[in-house]
Amino acid sequence: MSTQVNCHCVRCNHKLCTSANSWMPVSNVHSTYEDSKKFIEYQIETLWNIREGLPDSQLEGCFVNPVRCRICRATIGVRCVDAPEGKAQFRYVTYFKYL
Repeated sequence: MSTQVNCHCVRCNHKLCTSANSWMPVSNVHSTYEDSKKFIEYQIETLWNIREGLPDSQLEGCFVNPVRCRICRATIGVRCVDAPEGKAQFRYVTYFKYL
């Protein structure tokens, strides 16, 4: 059984989500929770500024949108909106920036 943690915005301290305290890195900038299906969103919004994932990362070849805190609008990470075959497990997953 993993511990649940609350994730807060580093700028305004607003609660963004609750997830299992089990994280995995996907680049030198972003990480995600290991069980992405148990992630509960609260105050995250998508910017709809689609771009390619970072080169030399697990998100390379994927298309991502920045996500931000709905309260203070700080960019907190990216959400994968499309992924090639072989990376389908990344689709619709939110990746948070490291602090």
